[in-house]
Amino acid sequence: MQSEDLARCWGLAQKLLGREPLAREMEPLLTRCSNYREFRALVVLDGKLVRGLAEVANRWKLAVPSLDPFIPGQSNFAPSGSQVQYRLEGMERRLASLQQSVALMQTSLNDMRALVGPFGVAFPDGAMLVQTVFGLKYFIDPSDDIMAPQLVVYRQWEPDLSQFVWNSVDQDTVFVDIGANFGYFSCLAAARIGTAGKGHVIAVEPNPRMQTLLQRNVAINWSGAPVEIHRCAVADSEGEMLFNIPAGRAANAGLVAADQAAVEGDTRIAVATRTLSSLTAGRRIDLMKIDVEGHEAAVLKHLGPVLETSPKLCILMEWSPAQMLSAGYATEEVAGLLRNHGLCAYRIPPSRYVDEATLASLAIPLDDLPDLAYDNLMLTRAC
Repeated sequence: MQSEDLARCWGLAQKLLGREPLAREMEPLLTRCSNYREFRALVVLDGKLVRGLAEVANRWKLAVPSLDPFIPGQSNFAPSGSQVQYRLEGMERRLASLQQSVALMQTSLNDMRALVGPFGVAFPDGAMLVQTVFGLKYFIDPSDDIMAPQLVVYRQWEPDLSQFVWNSVDQDTVFVDIGANFGYFSCLAAARIGTAGKGHVIAVEPNPRMQTLLQRNVAINWSGAPVEIHRCAVADSEGEMLFNIPAGRAANAGLVAADQAAVEGDTRIAVATRTLSSLTAGRRIDLMKIDVEGHEAAVLKHLGPVLETSPKLCILMEWSPAQMLSAGYATEEVAGLLRNHGLCAYRIPPSRYVDEATLASLAIPLDDLPDLAYDNLMLTRAC
């Protein structure tokens, strides 16, 4: 290093430390630098690794405003050499800070990835406790071959929907979860909404076993928004219907007609039913998830009054022709209901707030829906 640069290095360290630095504190850094510029960057990035020079890095961070000063009244004049030097120092300081931020982000990402992997703790009552990549804890039914393996191994369920919900709610969002199951999306939305605003969650689940898990999961994720639990199914009429719970596939449980034959091992119970309009009772709804195993038409028949009070409603809905047919509904009938309500269909974007061009690229014509084998849809009136 040239003598002039060396002198500047010593002067900078002395200024920041407020005392004459010891040679043993400086030498480890000086030997790694060929000029003053490298020394500045190294102090910010690695000063904490050298005993005694951590204070240099800390004081430098506090000195950011003075490294790039704004001097009123001099905007029409060429900057002096010292001003240019100050600004260069400020730019280099910010660059070094960005490098540190990137390194911290990479560390956080690695920590997140470390969460992915088999994880599940059995409880005495037969439930299993898991923790998702979003940090939420859930009691789940380990005998469910649909959702349980995904939550234990990958620590999330339907990543595209999960990310959409996480990115699409704020502190004032009202989220309705029809077919809440054990509360995966209800608790996810509640955690993101938080308790600072007016947002809350309305969770609807007819399966008594899932109702118990849902209530427990709301309790253990207690820092989220309020969750209002309705112990019923959403149908096209008020009353009572049969509900079928397949053995080993509780995630596929749904309403069935009285004359529909049961499969060996399935459980049949009677559950209360309510219409969507009576359940929401004129409240403004921002986001709704409908997962009712083929009975979507029964829910959509009473969507009109909801749209009157919630014209900007965004709906997430499973599209499964096989399940619709099993439930007694034709795909053309469901597509017709969407058309009657003025809804447009899209594949799931990263967020409900994407730009128009991105949304247009994800559009699915309603006439094409009957030919769609399976997908998750986003439905809105923003056509």
